[in-house]
Amino acid sequence: MARTGDMEDVCQAIAETLDSDAFRDALDAVDAEKGDDRETPDLRVVYPHERAEPESYPCAQVVAYRTVYDPDADQKSRTLSIGIVFGVVGDNEALITQDLKRLVRAAVDLFWRSVLGGSVGLQPILVEAEDYGELTPVEGAHPLLKGARLALQATTHAA
Repeated sequence: MARTGDMEDVCQAIAETLDSDAFRDALDAVDAEKGDDRETPDLRVVYPHERAEPESYPCAQVVAYRTVYDPDADQKSRTLSIGIVFGVVGDNEALITQDLKRLVRAAVDLFWRSVLGGSVGLQPILVEAEDYGELTPVEGAHPLLKGARLALQATTHAA
């Protein structure tokens, strides 16, 4: 099935990229750069959509925020605002924060000016910002949760 570059297609392509060997390679490169012999845990689950309660951690959710169309373009041109929301749980505040920062950094490195392999007719992705939440106590097996959001902007063109 052909992808047209709409919000659903681009979110799915981002999720597939996060769930790929390329993301693990980017994460390994960040770990190696830090030189502390620590391996950041893999994402256990990647959702191409928002989840109220993820099933396991560390996780990533690809969240659609907004589509803006160019009314002056002859060809349908849209700019998509998309977030990748990461969640990490544990009982060690320092390691939770470190893992989260490394997951975000690996995503920045992987998506910086990416066209997602050309599968959805993208101009190079713009990485706009990263935001971090506070540690939050949660009930269950892990007492603490911390999240971060990576804001991306993707422009696509379709007939």
